[in-house]
Amino acid sequence: MHPMMDKFIHIIEENRLKAEDIEKVEVTPHCIGLNRAWKENSLATEDDFKFHGPYLLACAAHRLKGIDYHNPGVRNDAKIREFINKVTILPNPHEDFGLAILKNGTARVHNVEVRAKGTIFKERIGGAKWSRSPEGRRPSNEELVEKFKDLVSGLLPSGRIDKATMGLLELEKFENVNDLMVMFRP
Repeated sequence: MHPMMDKFIHIIEENRLKAEDIEKVEVTPHCIGLNRAWKENSLATEDDFKFHGPYLLACAAHRLKGIDYHNPGVRNDAKIREFINKVTILPNPHEDFGLAILKNGTARVHNVEVRAKGTIFKERIGGAKWSRSPEGRRPSNEELVEKFKDLVSGLLPSGRIDKATMGLLELEKFENVNDLMVMFRP
């Protein structure tokens, strides 16, 4: 799921597309990522929202932070619900899935297509950016810090976020993990 999110975000950022500019989004997830939650989902429970591809893409299109995806106001926002209808999940037609996985067990072929402003923007993904292998797909410490700060931004005060970030990066300096956990209390 996240390789498509990454590519979708890349497309809209690189081309400066706003949610209202987008006419249609077609995603072709890898067969492992394509499940009933992506298509047959009533958006009734918290888990429904976490795993519903069109909802997640709608949030990304509206430039929401990851933590905001879980906000009940966002879940019921008419603009988010309207954007969901612009997203189509297609079965993956690629014959090279099996071959790609044989060459690299972490390979996952996905496609993202965004139609906006009379143009079609396409991206093909061979694997997840944040995979532990191959080496080139691992996130940098800077990317991990940015992601962490984004996810806890609404939960912890900024000073505590900085301390917790440093604590995680210097985990080996803690004699007692409870000293680190104190930094995560709201």
